[in-house]
Amino acid sequence: MYLNGMGFRAKVWLGTAINHYRSGVLAIQIGDRSGKTFEKLWERVKKWDSQRYLTDGYCVYANYIEPEKQAVLPKTKLTRVEGENTRLRLTSRYSMLLEIAKNVMVFNPIIDVLLKI
Repeated sequence: MYLNGMGFRAKVWLGTAINHYRSGVLAIQIGDRSGKTFEKLWERVKKWDSQRYLTDGYCVYANYIEPEKQAVLPKTKLTRVEGENTRLRLTSRYSMLLEIAKNVMVFNPIIDVLLKI
C-alpha cells in the first residue's frame, strides 16, 4: 500500500492511500499537514493490516507506521501514487476534490464490514 501526501497552494494537504496492484484511490484525507490529519487517514488504512507501507518519508508517518512495515522510497519509485496525486492535483476545482474524497470515504464502512467476514 502506498501512502502519500500532496500539498496545495491553499496549504491544504491531501493524503492518499492506494493499492499497488489496482488503479484508483483507497482512502483520502484532506486537512493540514499535521499528525492529526494523517491520523484520520491512518485510522482507516491500518485496518487493512498491509504487510508493507511504501511512503515518501514524510516525518509524521513514523509516529504511526511500525518501522519494519514502512519502506521509504524516492518520488521516482512512487509513480503509482504520484500519478494519482497528479490526477487529483490537476482537477480543476477544489470542490471536485472534496466530492472525490466524499465518494471514496463512503466505501470505507463497506470495506470495514468485509474485513470482519
